[in-house]
Amino acid sequence: MRIRSRAPPKPRPNHMSEQTTYALPNTRLQWALDKAHAQGFQDFLRDNGHDKTDQAHRKLAADAMVNLEKGVKQSVPPDYSNSYVAAAYLVRYHLKHCILASRAFKIFFDRFGVPNTLYVCDVGAGTGAGRIGLALALSTYGKQPDIYFDAQEPAEAMQSAGDSFWRAFQDSVPNFKLEHHYCPYPTSKNLPGLPINTVRVVTAFHLTLPYGDQQRRDWERDVKSPKNTLEEVFRIVSPEFGTFTIHNEKKKALYRV
Repeated sequence: MRIRSRAPPKPRPNHMSEQTTYALPNTRLQWALDKAHAQGFQDFLRDNGHDKTDQAHRKLAADAMVNLEKGVKQSVPPDYSNSYVAAAYLVRYHLKHCILASRAFKIFFDRFGVPNTLYVCDVGAGTGAGRIGLALALSTYGKQPDIYFDAQEPAEAMQSAGDSFWRAFQDSVPNFKLEHHYCPYPTSKNLPGLPINTVRVVTAFHLTLPYGDQQRRDWERDVKSPKNTLEEVFRIVSPEFGTFTIHNEKKKALYRV
């Protein structure tokens, strides 16, 4: 994980591993996450017409899980617009990324303090781990800032899966209030009017980046690639800080961004 600032003094990069265990603020939130994970998954599949008694539907769900893991590990982007792929992502990766995002925000707040007003633009928001992670991190402080949260996510299925999880979880963090909206790709029209002294942060938690050099060259030519999207967000938001998590083998791709 890396936290970077444009303003001196520059903070030293922080690194963490997905294999490291980080304690949640309390057991109540751990229980709430587990409950939201199960409830959000069931609600999302139900809303998309899944019938667990239908053998064909069950096969679609099983195949989506296999193809998701294969695609992620081989740097072949899965079809995140497919509801079964989004459901598989919710099961396989969502909670892990919530904890990564929580730890990233906690390091940020411990170092720089909790601002009065915070603007976050989360690039490649996926199933909304950034929003959950922010709520978890802020639950450890007495201060709750005014929050503007933009989620850049082109796949509606991923947005919907994340919203199903959020609806099942939000009552567990009653003091967490934010103005939140999705948009597929960055545009200056989407940036809200922000109060003076708002702290602007760009985040990306496990953005879909390539592993190898050839994959990177092919991928960079795509005008809507994560790299180009993130660079455009930098230009629009002009952030003071950025915080990112990434697979260790994709660090070169993140450095290029």
